[in-house]
Amino acid sequence: MTVDTVVGLRLDTLHCHREDDGLLGGAEPYLWSALIAYPIGIPTFPEDDQFKVVIADGMTNGDVASIPPGVGQLQLTFQSPSIESRELRLIVLVVLLEDNGTSDDAMKAGFLAFKEKLLGILFLHQDDPDAVAAALNDAVTQAAHDAGTLQDWIMGKLGIEDSFTGAASLDTGITKFPDGPRPVTFEFNSALSPNPNWFAVGGAITVTPPDPTVPDPCLDFVLALNQKTVALQAAEAQLASLQEDLATASTTEKPAKLKAIKKFEDGPLRKAEEAVDLATSQLEDCRQSQVHGGLPGTGAQA
Repeated sequence: MTVDTVVGLRLDTLHCHREDDGLLGGAEPYLWSALIAYPIGIPTFPEDDQFKVVIADGMTNGDVASIPPGVGQLQLTFQSPSIESRELRLIVLVVLLEDNGTSDDAMKAGFLAFKEKLLGILFLHQDDPDAVAAALNDAVTQAAHDAGTLQDWIMGKLGIEDSFTGAASLDTGITKFPDGPRPVTFEFNSALSPNPNWFAVGGAITVTPPDPTVPDPCLDFVLALNQKTVALQAAEAQLASLQEDLATASTTEKPAKLKAIKKFEDGPLRKAEEAVDLATSQLEDCRQSQVHGGLPGTGAQA
């Protein structure tokens, strides 16, 4: 019995169609993944310690490897009316990278930047997958370089560092519950680049709807949180746009644009953040009242 919608992602196979590691003995790929119920959902990611789990050592053309569950399996549980009634879209995004010896400190910083920047990048470039991949590459690379060691800097100058094979996203288009797992495939094909690689990731996505016989006594709080979350995401996207304008502004324009950003951060953005915090707290209080008090006819559902 559940009043929640549960979305499950399983990425299970990595197929190396072509790799270009030359004399280095094959590829050492690893991946990052994200699962989002759009537009209301906060993305779910692998745990932070899964930032560099090499899927297989020395993959060459034709090799197939199993993806470890820690990076390939994600579950998103959100308390709301069904995906069908709210017409939510499920978006999966996968980033494939190559281990060339960059330090763990640098690549963990890159992974944290991936998590921090993803939602804003999707809002700004939601209809342009190539722009999403390019923006993620820039964000991850900058964070990794900022956190890198002297050895990382030297290796980078020599062209030896972990590389960003590509990012692939899939808007599943699911607004109704699929009948069983729905297969998903992600292609990473850089045939036109100086280092052509072609990999494919395969898996499936499932959606388990709420039990319609179980009423949700916290539904009003759920709806309020969803509404406030959407407003916050819009505010964050607007802030990112203001920051982009600042980056391209002339010297004489920058003071005014900085002032506008500060005013926005202290005003609309802060109010949106506080509204989400309050709505989250109210929903948590309602859920806890069910756990500790138990409401008639519902059991102790969390």
